Amino acid sequence: MGNNTSSQPEKEKFGSIHGGDKVRPGYYVSKKKVMYGGSEIALLPEETDFIKLKYGYAKTNKRVFFRGIPIHGADPKSFTTITRQEAAKNQSKLNSVLGIDYQSNQKRIYHFGTLIKVL
Repeated sequence: MGNNTSSQPEKEKFGSIHGGDKVRPGYYVSKKKVMYGGSEIALLPEETDFIKLKYGYAKTNKRVFFRGIPIHGADPKSFTTITRQEAAKNQSKLNSVLGIDYQSNQKRIYHFGTLIKVL
């Protein structure tokens, strides 16, 4: 008469940083290495201060990354993320979060890690 099965869904496991069936999402930073989605990010010899930003972005003192891939030419000193509401103020009508940096007195806007606009 009784039913021993629970109506509660089984809790999803977080995943490993080392790959396998389920990989931990996002960035993982330890004293020995930096990883994104189970893949190690090879840091340059002088690279320090790995900072996780929101929405898949991260930066060091030398480079900016989107989902673990370096963004060529992005300026890590001025790089930050902006929300959809902030993007609307910058005359961009994209329905997502953007990255933004400043170089040579120009504002540069990135969408999914790709430079899309220079203002």
